Amino acid sequence: METVRQRQQRRQSDAAAHRQRYTNNPQLHKFTLKFSEDTDVGNYFASHRIDVTNSTICNHCNALKLPTESPGMCCSNGKVVLMEPTIPPLLQHLFTSQDDIAKDFHDKIRFYNSAFTFASVGVRFDRELANAKNGIYTFRVQGSFYHRIGLLLPEAGSNPHYLQMYIYDTQHELHHRTNTIPNSNLNPAIVEDIKAILDEVNPYSINFRYISNFPEEDIKNLSMLIHTNIPGLDQRTHNVPTAPQVAAIWINNNVPPGAIQKRDILLRTRMNQLIHISEFSG
Repeated sequence: METVRQRQQRRQSDAAAHRQRYTNNPQLHKFTLKFSEDTDVGNYFASHRIDVTNSTICNHCNALKLPTESPGMCCSNGKVVLMEPTIPPLLQHLFTSQDDIAKDFHDKIRFYNSAFTFASVGVRFDRELANAKNGIYTFRVQGSFYHRIGLLLPEAGSNPHYLQMYIYDTQHELHHRTNTIPNSNLNPAIVEDIKAILDEVNPYSINFRYISNFPEEDIKNLSMLIHTNIPGLDQRTHNVPTAPQVAAIWINNNVPPGAIQKRDILLRTRMNQLIHISEFSG
């Protein structure tokens, strides 16, 4: 039986061997498809036709289904009703128009999307494959993939990022968003339009805007004192905390066993890094 440590060592060894093979074989870096203007791309890809002559339409949601698909797979025979959201006219204009503003939005749509993200991506990826200098850019992920939310307010002397821009220094938000991505040359008018759209229809943006409206004098630092010098209290059971701060207290009264899932607890180190700790850490 392979132990956890042995499995980790084997995986690390396999990953190192894979990187070594990739590095030692420069031919792998050149496997890209190049087509001239008169190349018939259809000769390089196999076509596959799907017969939809016998397809059916759901009586409840009007979904078009293939003959092999079951009757209730789309909406469970009307039990699932998805409300179609109303597209804001301004957003629809950015996607469908062909004017200069919309064309700039189309060309830099990933940059505009990144300028309004709420969280960063936490992932372990292969940096050698994710390199546009050698062959095709490939984003290869190994392990967990998650979104990471940091502090609600930026560190002293730092510019706001991610959800911090929805809360902190909103008077200069337009400047922060247009300059958050170097050399992106985002159009301030488009950034202002997207901000207005999100503030109108996005529940996360609306809630964070609500937090930003709290006056600073209403947000106070609170401290908690735990007194253990009570006569008759067993000091071997209740001791003074070793840390001067209490982050959170969980009360699991009347909760059946197995109903509580493993908690995801993050700590921010003095080096401004986030690390996971066990819920049993004292």
